[in-house]
Amino acid sequence: MPGRGGGRYLNYAAMHGGVTEPATVAACVGEMCTAVYRLPQLLSLLGDWVRTEAAAGRLAGDDGLPGWLLAESARAVLGEAMEHADALARCLGVAHSLASAAHSAGPTS
Repeated sequence: MPGRGGGRYLNYAAMHGGVTEPATVAACVGEMCTAVYRLPQLLSLLGDWVRTEAAAGRLAGDDGLPGWLLAESARAVLGEAMEHADALARCLGVAHSLASAAHSAGPTS
């Protein structure tokens, strides 16, 4: 399963009966967990960039919104996204643990 396309692969495979092993679910959830754990740092860096650009006068809103207000609004929303990302990462971590503990029970009669 390709790293960047894990979610796309799982979406396609699940719809077409292609997920046949619990390890596939565990691997995909593990990749998503890793990516989501990295989101807060990225969101923080983006918020810092917006603030720095606004403070230097290099940022303004298309609708005439002052750059400083645009930056503060963007940072507030990015901060909220960071909180959601933390919660999602925790949930995915638990899901990964559960999926990693699963195994095929074998054929049933």
